[in-house]
Amino acid sequence: MSRIGRLPVSVPKGVTLTVTHGSIQVKGPKGSLTSPLFDGISCALDGAKAVCGGRGEAKRDKALHGTARALSRNAVKG
Repeated sequence: MSRIGRLPVSVPKGVTLTVTHGSIQVKGPKGSLTSPLFDGISCALDGAKAVCGGRGEAKRDKALHGTARALSRNAVKG
């Protein structure tokens, strides 16, 4: 399991994070960004934090788990 992927993404005040099938949309005071959500990767909101996880045990899912979390964090930060 990815060490980076296990960390939750903090969502600050004024920023909204919406998870749809295939993407994560982030809207904030500086604009909006969309980050892809790969097949086999899930993302859930838990209060002011977003938690990404792999749904399966496939090698591809494990490889993209940390990448999906990093892309969503960069969208929130940006």
